[in-house]
Amino acid sequence: MTQAQFRIMWPEDWPRGSSPRPARKPTLTEFYADYVLPMIRRPKGRANGTVEQDWIALRHWKRITGDPPLDEITAETCARFMAALAEMGMAESTQRKTAIHLQFILDHAGPADRRHRNAAEIISRVPYIERPEGTPREPEQAFTLGEIELLIESCREIKCTSAIPCHDQPLWWASLIRFAWHTGLRRMNLLNARWSWVTEDGWLVIPAARYKQKKAGRRVYLSEAARQAAGRVKTQGEDRMFAWNGSLSFFRNCWKLLTKAMPTDRQLGLKAIRRATLTWLAERNPLVSRLVAGHRKLDVLEDYYVQRDVIINLLESMPVPKGWDI
Repeated sequence: MTQAQFRIMWPEDWPRGSSPRPARKPTLTEFYADYVLPMIRRPKGRANGTVEQDWIALRHWKRITGDPPLDEITAETCARFMAALAEMGMAESTQRKTAIHLQFILDHAGPADRRHRNAAEIISRVPYIERPEGTPREPEQAFTLGEIELLIESCREIKCTSAIPCHDQPLWWASLIRFAWHTGLRRMNLLNARWSWVTEDGWLVIPAARYKQKKAGRRVYLSEAARQAAGRVKTQGEDRMFAWNGSLSFFRNCWKLLTKAMPTDRQLGLKAIRRATLTWLAERNPLVSRLVAGHRKLDVLEDYYVQRDVIINLLESMPVPKGWDI
């Protein structure tokens, strides 16, 4: 659907000289599906995870508000929505994320400006969704090396799924865990990593379009152990190191099954491996840990002077988790 189709139209059979009956404005969900997704998200190359979070936020919105037309959404509508999220026990961080995704969609229904150059201008005034303030908190828990070894052991019992185009799926999961430990990569980068991005000297060069929020592309050093882990499940005709053809929500469900062997309070997400890697590196060299993390907020020294080769020796010295697969 194009931008013009959202404007008020004069029906062909409407009597001449009479006031037109305005067409119903689309709902927030309709507007996202017909305009924001094809005209904003897709052209900018946003990752599937971003789009999935949009849909999750919209499902909450539709369930709570009934998904009214855009011109019927008021500040009161937004306030009631956020209150309902809090009442259902949703964490404040998740409330914030939900509001941010919905606000992005709402903003593109309003007037165009420098930040929203392709806004559809369906409504003249955009309501703002008040959200909880971000508060400092303790870092979330990380797996220990021993727990990572337990996870590798539990891979032996994993059920096969058509989402993984690899004949040895227990080995696929064990190798993914090892690769995550030795690189500290986020889930999206683990599942998107390509063999064609690997240089002869062992660096994984991630293009900007494939990195978080399309930040500048990154060079990630792959230690010998990391390369060996990925190489064990290399599939002929497949460029992805860890090819996954399912949704991210299905991946999370599979991961939850994988962690069932852990104590209830230690059934952590895949990101707990990244935390474990960065913690291990930080104990030995905080600078290397920051460089491996790849966060945007470094300082001038790290941004412009320190050569990335400084991370190689420490990454090569990381312990290799024990397991049935090696």
